Amino acid sequence: MPEYDLIVVGAGPGGYVAAIRAAQLGLRTVVVERDRPGGVCGNWGCIPSKAILTDAALFAELKAGAARGIVADNIRADFGRVIQRSREVADRQAKGVEFLFKKNNVSYVEGTGRLTRGGSSSRKTASPSVSPHATPSWRPAAPSAPSRASRSTARW
Repeated sequence: MPEYDLIVVGAGPGGYVAAIRAAQLGLRTVVVERDRPGGVCGNWGCIPSKAILTDAALFAELKAGAARGIVADNIRADFGRVIQRSREVADRQAKGVEFLFKKNNVSYVEGTGRLTRGGSSSRKTASPSVSPHATPSWRPAAPSAPSRASRSTARW
């Protein structure tokens, strides 16, 4: 069973950036995510929504083109294709995060994670394709937080 210095629960914008940076600093890192890398923002919220908004802005500008001397009759929107493109954008972003995980030696486990008493983490596999032997284990290290006296001068 692999052991890790850090388990990051969630591969959203905060989680994947933290995991990559931790790995760059030398920690053996694993990310546990129930969906795809990128979290809700990258897969369902921010990124695909911005793709749809960009298409809507283009459509509105083309419709208003006559005021600028550009006439295009029968402009219409294919909403199915707009949604399909937003999914393609989200897929590209998720694949980019997966690439960064590999490049920075961050392990990735599809499933859910939770903290349990005693400083350990466990996960429940969301996909039968994930090997039960990939279950991460974590042992807390000695605390390394700065003392109260040094906090006032510490730069975080």
